[in-house]
Amino acid sequence: GVGIAAVQIASQMGARVTGLVGSENKKEVVQSLGAYEVLTYEEHEKNPGKYDIILNASAGKSLKTDFQRLLPAGTLVGYGASQLVGGSRRSWWRVGCLLWQNPSFSTFRMENKGVFGLNLLKYLEHSSSRILLQGFLKHILQRFADGSFRTCIGKTFPLQEAGDAHRYLQSRENIGKIVLTPAK
Repeated sequence: GVGIAAVQIASQMGARVTGLVGSENKKEVVQSLGAYEVLTYEEHEKNPGKYDIILNASAGKSLKTDFQRLLPAGTLVGYGASQLVGGSRRSWWRVGCLLWQNPSFSTFRMENKGVFGLNLLKYLEHSSSRILLQGFLKHILQRFADGSFRTCIGKTFPLQEAGDAHRYLQSRENIGKIVLTPAK
């Protein structure tokens, strides 16, 4: 959901957006949202570009790789740990490995680049931040209302199939949001 929103916001602000997707069948949707270019993760690994801003939802060692892909004065924004999604069970081992793989950034090696960690819950703890975010949300909701932004519904499940919906989400096959509908 964050990636879908980021593509629309950035492209409508005039950015040349490169979207990354897990499979070929997701490319068309991301392109339709305003991405200039859409690559699978494999394509991106073979031919990495250089970027002004990178949004990273994965965490772990991909943060280091993305940092190396920044242009001078570029910014890396880490906002999640999607590498923990998937599989049928939670694993403390996977959590530990992910934390171990998170890079340390030394100011001596930053090369005029910035790293920003975004935790929205921490951000909302401060009243001035909440006021600023309310202004952003009002603007964004207006853009949905006037049709400038759109939501992507990946798949709809009846509420009684919530377990199936969760498994589908963890499979990473979805494009957009999963919706649960109440029983009639």
